Amino acid sequence: MKFLKRLFFTLLFLFIFLLLFKGWLYRGMISYKTIGERRNYVIRNQELAKDIDEQTEDKSSKIKSLIKFSLDITSDRLNYTFENNSNDPNELYRTKTAHCVGYAAYQASVLNRIFKNKGLKEWKARPLAGQLYFCGINIHSYLKNPFFRDHDFVEIKNSVTGECFYSDPTIYDYLNITFISHK
Repeated sequence: MKFLKRLFFTLLFLFIFLLLFKGWLYRGMISYKTIGERRNYVIRNQELAKDIDEQTEDKSSKIKSLIKFSLDITSDRLNYTFENNSNDPNELYRTKTAHCVGYAAYQASVLNRIFKNKGLKEWKARPLAGQLYFCGINIHSYLKNPFFRDHDFVEIKNSVTGECFYSDPTIYDYLNITFISHK
């Protein structure tokens, strides 16, 4: 009985630790390396533009909170699929399904629209293609399916100061991790 009690509390402690420090652990073990850039889309869909504009009116202009907000919008609007459909956010607003390329394109477009609305001209988001490294080892070299040859994420950069943030909207959708590590 004493053993089961200790096991229970040990597992409970591990679960709470992983839950509280999942972002820190993820950034410590997984890093991204850019291998290319994807197309950056401008939002032309009037419903999507109106939706973003209405939601961002009362938001602060703090960059980290705007990045988190764009991830929330992306996560709320899209569902993951393995199908290769359009990556244009204007169409994804209607279809509501995308893979990592569409997720990154959607978040970058939403964020660029928010930057424009807030007058933050020095900030720009762009979708990137990259590869993931687990403890310094490229995991894509072990995946034979062409679908897993790369993974898309978003770079958010200030053109004046050079300050840079990286986010992965697909990982955010599944693990609620806002920022990632970049090599």
